[in-house]
Amino acid sequence: MEIILLTVGVATLIVVVVQLLQNSSLNLRRKNAVLLDTCALIDGRIIEVVKSGFVPAQLLIPRFVLAELQLLADKSDHLKRERARYGLSVVQELQASKHTDVRVISDDITDADGVDDKLV
Repeated sequence: MEIILLTVGVATLIVVVVQLLQNSSLNLRRKNAVLLDTCALIDGRIIEVVKSGFVPAQLLIPRFVLAELQLLADKSDHLKRERARYGLSVVQELQASKHTDVRVISDDITDADGVDDKLV
């Protein structure tokens, strides 16, 4: 398993490259996958990275990351709400992109608390 940490300006874009096992529940045998976190989606620069062809793998977005974005988008704090809504629009743009395949995965980690712990 390789872990690549890219620091992009103020935000940290965490990209975890995972070699999936042959008996993966996602049925993505022998393919690399890039797991996106909340910060990467809110930052939005992943769109340009994908368009550049730097990520030749499938993008995976855990459903719990989308749930966190939705929770933030419903907050009363204007700044957090706008950033989260932008993150959700980034997800839509990635899904519509012809440059990569995006899959929302439902796999949840029940023995971890918080999105960051689940991603690790």
